[in-house]
Formats: sequence, C-alpha cells, structure tokens
Amino acid sequence: MSDKIIFVDEDTHTTKYEKYNILLVDDEEDMHNITKMALKHKLFYDRELNIISAMSAFEAKEILKKENDIALALIDVIMETPQAGLDLVNYIRNKLNNNSIRLVLRTGQTSHVLEEEIINKYDINDYKEKTELTSEKLYTTVRTSIRQYELIKNLQEKIDDVTNELNNKNKLLMKQSRSAAMGEIITMLAHQWRQPLATISMNNNNLLLSLEVNNINIDSFKKSLELSNIQLKELSEIINDFRDFFKSDTADVIIDINKLIDESCDLINTTFIDNSIKIIKNYTHKIKIKTNKNDLMQIILSLVKNSMDAFIKNNIKDRLISISTKENYRYIKIIIKDNAGGISKEIFEKIFDPYFSTKNNRNGTGLGLYMSKIILEMHLNGNISVITKDKSTTFSILINKLD
Repeated sequence: MSDKIIFVDEDTHTTKYEKYNILLVDDEEDMHNITKMALKHKLFYDRELNIISAMSAFEAKEILKKENDIALALIDVIMETPQAGLDLVNYIRNKLNNNSIRLVLRTGQTSHVLEEEIINKYDINDYKEKTELTSEKLYTTVRTSIRQYELIKNLQEKIDDVTNELNNKNKLLMKQSRSAAMGEIITMLAHQWRQPLATISMNNNNLLLSLEVNNINIDSFKKSLELSNIQLKELSEIINDFRDFFKSDTADVIIDINKLIDESCDLINTTFIDNSIKIIKNYTHKIKIKTNKNDLMQIILSLVKNSMDAFIKNNIKDRLISISTKENYRYIKIIIKDNAGGISKEIFEKIFDPYFSTKNNRNGTGLGLYMSKIILEMHLNGNISVITKDKSTTFSILINKLD
C-alpha cells in the first residue's frame, strides 16, 4: 500500500475496501465537528474513514463492546472525570485485551502531562494538546496509526497461523502418543488377565477331574465355582477400567486426585508385582479438582512406566516408586519419585523433546514425556518439572486450581 493521502471529490465513494473505523471520544461537541471536517473525504491507504463518535468514556466502552475492528481511538484525557481517558485506555488494554487498536490521547489542558511510564504501559501511540493537532498533523497522526494497526493485524494473523499449525501438529502427536500408550496398556492388560485366567483354568481342570473319577464333593464344587465367579468379576472390572481409559475427548469432571492415582496403579498392579516394584503412597487429605481424568491418568501411567523401564535397564534390585500429593490454595502437586538410577547429564536437557528416547524403537516412541508436558501446559492448566539426584529421579506435576 502507498502512504499517500488522497482527497476525494464530494460525489466520489470508495467501494474497493471496507472503511477504517476511527473512534472519537471527547465530551466537547466542537471537537467532534472539527475532527470530522478535517478528515472528511480523505482516503488512507485507499480506504475511507468511518468516524464513530462517543461523548464520554462510558459511551465509548459500550461501543467497544460491540465493535472489535476499530483501528484508532482519539481519546480526550479529561471528560466525566479527570482520569476518564486513562481509565478508558486501561479498559481497552486490560479488560478487552485489545492490543491492536492504536490510541492517541488529546487534552485541552496545557498543564496536563502524561508520565512516560503510563505511555509505555498502555502502548499509547501519541499524546497531543488539542491546539497542537493542526489538519496536517492530524493527517499524519491518523496515517501513522493506521499503518501501525495494519502491521499489528498482519503480524497477529501470522502468529495465529503459526499457532494453529503448532496446535494441529500437537494434536497429531497427541494421537500418536495415545496410540502408543494404548499399545503399552493393552500389553499390560493381557498380563493382568493371566493370573485370573490361570486360576479359572485350574479350577475348571479340577472340576473336570472330579467328574471323571466320580469324586464330587458338593461343598468343594460350590467353592470352586464361587472362586471362578470372583475371578470373572475381577476380569470384568479390569475391562471396565481399561475401557474408561481408552475413551477419547472426555469432558472435564471433578475427580479425587488420590483416587485417580490408585486407579492408575491398579491398572498395572500385576506388572508392579512381576517386576518386584514396591509402591509407597503418601497422600494429603482428599484433593478434588475439575480436570480431564483420562489425560491426567495417561501422564501418571507414562511417568510410572518410565520408572519401570529404568529399573529393568539399570538392573536395580531394590525397586521403589513413591507417589505423594500436596495441595494449597493455588495448585495441587503430584510427586513421583523413583530410585531407578537417575538421569545422566548428557540427556537431562532433552527428556522433554519430541521423539527423544533412550529405549530402542521397539519399546519407545519418545513421545511420553513430551506429550505429558504438552497436555499439562495446553489442556490441564499445569506444568511438569524434574530433578535427578543421588541415583533417584523426581517428577513434579503442578495443576493450577485458579484460572
């Protein structure tokens, strides 16, 4: 676009582009008339102006609630109150979070000077005395402000495009991570089933043998059937637990954090036993929070699974995982600590990188910790940190209770 200002004939109207919206806030009607007259029939970057008038800061706020595409606001400092203009600026920047609109403050009080700190704080483009703004200076101020507005809008569009692209990539990684987690969980599910299935199989064989030798004891027969029913119930509960975990796009619900940790550990309890891993839990009183249950469970399982793999890789004999919870008025904290050998300095800075793994391709995707971090930061309003010391590793999950 060119920077030239074009004077438009009385009967000429531009239709190529929409008009730039300019908000004029002043409690003096003469200032509205003078400003409109000075800017009448001018083109700025091939577009006309649409001047919207407000006689007070209150009226301007009502307009701004409805209009979100205002390029520039010319604001009188002193209106219904001595601070009305600055209060409006604060409302625009901090209440509406509108950082695109350009702000030019005007005052009729020659003794009223804004501090540099205030100008920088609220990103005020210019501060002028009303008598100082001649027609030419007004042209220049409006043109410069609109140019800045266009640059900011274009930059924001690029940022939004990059953000959307990153979000789409993270969604894809999340799907890959969840698929990998499902594969690991299904393997554990098969492991969890082995014991109850073996018990049922042994009971059935004993019953068949009793029938074949015609040596049936009614009480013993009944107890065997009851035992099989108990095992079948356990299998059914395991299926229900895993089915809930596999559900996608679940809504946020109020959950008991301590109970969720118990449920997560129960899912892979047989794996703990088979690998001689002792779990120590140290819970604060009942901690409840509204969050996504399955996302948080995936994070807990990922951290515990990493500890399990480290125990095996480092050939640790006395295997211990401690899980504790804490709470204050701001956040809840889940602490998972193991004695699996710690994390070496060479890889410590890389553990949250995507696709980074110390496991072979068959056993690791390198997405577990990365996605745990992404899920916490983007979906659960939290974060994750890690400390490694004296052959132990401690992961801390923080979830904010306040929005």
